[in-house]
Amino acid sequence: MTASNAKRIYSMQDSTDNYAILRQLLAQSEFSTPATLYGHAHETDAIAEYENLTGNKVRRCGLVVSLEDGRLAVSPDGTVGDEGLIEVKCPLTLKDKKIWIGL
Repeated sequence: MTASNAKRIYSMQDSTDNYAILRQLLAQSEFSTPATLYGHAHETDAIAEYENLTGNKVRRCGLVVSLEDGRLAVSPDGTVGDEGLIEVKCPLTLKDKKIWIGL
């Protein structure tokens, strides 16, 4: 189970159709919208800017599975140091906006 689905699974009730939820989770396919395409296209630039501003190096990664509970996993955009994760968001709604970062 990934972090994206954790709330959905955690909030299931006794009356929840578990098989319907399972079918939906297993049948999920990639989707794309102008917003997701924009976000993915700018992730690399955002990570480079984060590294430049903070001096932290981001190591790109795929699925990270919990060593304590192999049923739990996350898929961050990268890891930072030994214990940090980074999840980048590049909202299309902020495309032409200047973002001021206070460090």
